Amino acid sequence: VEQPPGDLSCLAGGRNGPAVWVSDSSAVCTVGPQVGVSPTLVLDLASRRGSIAPSDGGFQYDAPTIASVDRPAGDLPTTGGVLTTFTGANFGSSISGQLLPALGRTACASTQWVSDSSILCTSPPGTGSVNASVQRSGIASAEGSTPTLEFEAPTIDPLTRLNYPRNG
Repeated sequence: VEQPPGDLSCLAGGRNGPAVWVSDSSAVCTVGPQVGVSPTLVLDLASRRGSIAPSDGGFQYDAPTIASVDRPAGDLPTTGGVLTTFTGANFGSSISGQLLPALGRTACASTQWVSDSSILCTSPPGTGSVNASVQRSGIASAEGSTPTLEFEAPTIDPLTRLNYPRNG
């Protein structure tokens, strides 16, 4: 089927993007990085308009992915406080409160969005082996596919017993 006459465009989250006619029932829209919650996608063809809301199951941004986590050499201290860099994709266009990087089940102590492919995370306190993860607007990086980091083993100072029981 030929493309009907008129301009074809798409709009998501207040951002226009190019659209390509595929068929009477299909078009491909390209939108920029996510800002906030997945918006409704609006497709305009001449004077006709259609939309797909996230609740319709027809539109969702790709999940964030983490390719690597850069940090100083060695294990992370159990007290946290080490600046790490998450490198990957689909981190969005800003840190508008919708971005939640974590080590294990604990959110980073502080976070700085750098770009759609880079986030700075100050490590939280922790122990053992943990996976890095990122959640953006409710869309989480896939479990098991993210880098693993190690926290130092905790140390216990020697204990000295000060009061001994007396016999008889």
